[in-house]
Amino acid sequence: MGVSPTNATARAHLNPTAGSPAPSPRSRDFHRLWGAYSVSHLGSAIGAGALPLVAILLLDSSSLQISLLAVISGLASAVIALPLGPWIEFRRKRPVMIGADLLRCAALTSVPIAAALGALTYEQLCVVAVVQTAGTIVFSAASGAHLKHLVTVDQRVTANSRFETSQWTANSLGSPIGGVLVSWLGATASITVDAASFLMSALGIRRLRSPEPPPPTRQPAPSRRRRREAIEGWRQILHHAGLRALFVNAVIFGGAITASTPIIAVFMLRDLRLAPWQYGLALGLPCLVRICRRWGAADNTAARRACLDSKWPLTRTARAK
Repeated sequence: MGVSPTNATARAHLNPTAGSPAPSPRSRDFHRLWGAYSVSHLGSAIGAGALPLVAILLLDSSSLQISLLAVISGLASAVIALPLGPWIEFRRKRPVMIGADLLRCAALTSVPIAAALGALTYEQLCVVAVVQTAGTIVFSAASGAHLKHLVTVDQRVTANSRFETSQWTANSLGSPIGGVLVSWLGATASITVDAASFLMSALGIRRLRSPEPPPPTRQPAPSRRRRREAIEGWRQILHHAGLRALFVNAVIFGGAITASTPIIAVFMLRDLRLAPWQYGLALGLPCLVRICRRWGAADNTAARRACLDSKWPLTRTARAK
């Protein structure tokens, strides 16, 4: 997954993009960054839900283990990412992004290699999930800070909306493609594609040519002050009414998705006995609603109903089995 500015979605909805000037280069660097993000996110969308899928299909993990896979990765990555915030602030962002991409590439590549050698374990999947989630957090923090150096203030709405459109397009296409790859080539095929996309993203970021502004200088500070800096971001969020509301909404909405996704995978693949391509199709189709809205679909209600109705053949197919 690549550049994913978290607050970009909120800004894009609050500010219409019509009439906003298109990003110009540094425009070449913006388009290189946008391309790296699009490729990376498409790979991540293809590999979405791949770790639970591998745990179900190859390791026959229990429902509890599938749920713990998501819980452990979320908690561990949050603990790891908390002290990294101040560290990222005082580092050049491009090396941080490239390092996060390469780390995730290496972690994901270890899964198909271990599976081919017959050495894949549930514990390894947990470690890979932690590395992948922590790398995504680090990358997002660095890329969001770096994006504002590539475009002017009045171009940020358009730039953010382009990233968001790429994200939802990739989510719509990626999951069905991942399901087909798993059906044709095996359970680890989508993970291999995801790993390759991180490598391509790192190469794309490496091609950025405009000089990166130097990071702010960090003054030597005692460990107590560094601990205070590590939680300063949380204080800012919790004391700002608008940011606090967005954070609470993200926790409730994101937490519900995180909690339900592993169980949905178990329900579809094990209980309903859907094929992997059907599972991927069910994940990808709802994202078309968001794309239709972004592209000005005339009747969003009809599009939403069409996406929901399209899932019924999948369920009927499963019941027929």
